[in-house]
Amino acid sequence: MAEVLSVEVSSFFQEPVKTKGAVVFSGGDSVEVGGPVFSAEGIRATRLTPIDFDMRTEPYLVEIPARADLSSHFFTHKGEEIGYLLSGHLELKIEEKTYRANPGDIICLTTQIPSGWVNPEPDRARLLWFKVK
Repeated sequence: MAEVLSVEVSSFFQEPVKTKGAVVFSGGDSVEVGGPVFSAEGIRATRLTPIDFDMRTEPYLVEIPARADLSSHFFTHKGEEIGYLLSGHLELKIEEKTYRANPGDIICLTTQIPSGWVNPEPDRARLLWFKVK
């Protein structure tokens, strides 16, 4: 079940967060997500709202290590996704075309799924990423 939800098994054993009517969450409410691509490539992804907070949009902070070269998209998700590059530079490949994103750029995926990501820089890239259900 943890693998399907892309969360750590320990998240099932945490105290539930009172999400009904909540407007502000602390950083302690966030949950690090996992999966094969994350551990293999050293990517860190943190869901910024609790797992039991049900919204149409899921916010994440995604960190891609320096010089990382991913051979697939970091999420397996059927739906729209949008990201804001906070720092670093990234290249993403969709079909035969490569796109470069710089800090402050927005990445919008509607039906496309990147076939690869590259962080060509010597520093970690940080993305604010949203999955839309």
